[in-house]
Amino acid sequence: MSSAELNSINKRRICLGVISGAHGIGGQVRIRPYTDQPQDMVSYGPLTNKDGTFSIEIESFKVVKNTLVATISGIDTRAAAAALHGTELFVDRDVMPETDDDEWYYSDLIGLRVDDPEGRAIGAVSSILNYGAGDLIEVDPKVGGDTVLVPFTAKFVPEVDIAGGRLTIDLPEGWIENSNGEPLRKKQKEGESQDA
Repeated sequence: MSSAELNSINKRRICLGVISGAHGIGGQVRIRPYTDQPQDMVSYGPLTNKDGTFSIEIESFKVVKNTLVATISGIDTRAAAAALHGTELFVDRDVMPETDDDEWYYSDLIGLRVDDPEGRAIGAVSSILNYGAGDLIEVDPKVGGDTVLVPFTAKFVPEVDIAGGRLTIDLPEGWIENSNGEPLRKKQKEGESQDA
């Protein structure tokens, strides 16, 4: 399968959680869910791995401190459960509920063009991250160089236009630099036009 085909498949799928390790000796696994309620991830139907090459059927589960401890069909030893460590669990985008106006699935945001408030292209969204203090948009600058993390708040991301394939970020001066080390967004002096 080509990377373009895989990207197309992944845009149509939502990651609901990840297997974080084995639990006990009977083949159970611990699953870190990404849903609001841990048990919700089981209600969306069959789960698959990232590229959809195998299906994962949860036969039973219990919630322990915001983690699912689950029995998976065909997994009955600790070694088999441990081999699934790090496996992300996906469902088709079509089975997920529609979002509110100010909510988005991560997969809908990845790949969007990133513009500044004046409509100039800055780059593209390469991923959405969360280390516990809120969502961060990872921007791959069109001028090259390292990716930039932007807090996903109304202050820094005032507009998200899924249908238009873009979002707007409003960053302080110098947050993203061009290949010459100059900030793409400079403070504008009165009577002066701003170029990027």
